[in-house]
Amino acid sequence: MVKFSTFTLIVAAFFFASCERIQEDNSLQKLFTPKTSSFSKEAEIYLREVLNIIKSNSLRSKNVDWKKVESEAFQLAAHAQKTSDTYPAINFILAQLKDGHSYLEEPLTKEKTVEKKKEVQFLFDRTKGEMLPNKIGYILLPTFTGQELETLKYAAHVNTLIKSLAQHNPCGWIIDLRQNTGGNMWPMLAGIGPLVGEGTLGFFVDSEGKGLNWSYKNGDFIIGEAISLSLPHGALRTMPDCPPVAVLIGPDTTSSGEAVAISFKNRPHTRFFGQKTAGLSTANQDFPLKDGAVLVLTVAVFADRSQNIYENGVIPDEVTFDEKGQEDNSLKQALQWLLNQAGCHIN
Repeated sequence: MVKFSTFTLIVAAFFFASCERIQEDNSLQKLFTPKTSSFSKEAEIYLREVLNIIKSNSLRSKNVDWKKVESEAFQLAAHAQKTSDTYPAINFILAQLKDGHSYLEEPLTKEKTVEKKKEVQFLFDRTKGEMLPNKIGYILLPTFTGQELETLKYAAHVNTLIKSLAQHNPCGWIIDLRQNTGGNMWPMLAGIGPLVGEGTLGFFVDSEGKGLNWSYKNGDFIIGEAISLSLPHGALRTMPDCPPVAVLIGPDTTSSGEAVAISFKNRPHTRFFGQKTAGLSTANQDFPLKDGAVLVLTVAVFADRSQNIYENGVIPDEVTFDEKGQEDNSLKQALQWLLNQAGCHIN
């Protein structure tokens, strides 16, 4: 999962509910603190703070029997001395949310930091664009994770690929999200902004049903009213028309990859090919903890520009397998569809 400033997929100002420690009376303190406990005060305070964050912000909080879960979590952490000793209890709590997406990221070591930097370069190299026969532009948009400066570079990198292909006047485009297992949606969508088009592209919907829109306008990726990321000077910001776009999706299209796919939903001249996506079409927010760990918590579900909610992923317009049901024919069928569109039609 990715970090952009202090959040992953949504702005903290919208979803960050008050995380002040809940004042508990003596009876609750006794209930959730084991009688035979060597629990240090530091570990106990830490676990309670994490619990309050989860209870106040989780998309699935209302579905949890918190009295039971808290009791079991504190039993698991009965002998915790350091904050890190509470991690198994925290992971237990997160599992009870049953959202399949929340997790605890432990503090990074120097070795892990070096590995992450290598991974970012690898993801840059995997992202590619090329012209296919019959003037079809093809963009492979895999997963991307990175810090703030890296996200700006990645958005520019994707945009440069599109700008380069646009010089060949493609009659249609293919956006391949089949290898997009998630990460940071901001640079992905800012980079392909000229193709997805301007205006509201989707919504984050919280547990109360309140929605916050994400949009693209003239090189800016916007959350609500706040600009999250801007393309650099000289970038291709818009397309002169609305070219046909085929979007390829599959079971590995996950999380932010699903957000990108949903951003194309209800766009004119657009069709989806492949298999159903992973079904983790929810937004995660980062909650940095005082020991350097990060609580990555699912706080919203995605909706498209028409406010249709995607609880269980995205289903393609055309499910694509070969006659034996083994080979993915997404690209082949997408090309066939594009060649029947105005401007691409071959007699």
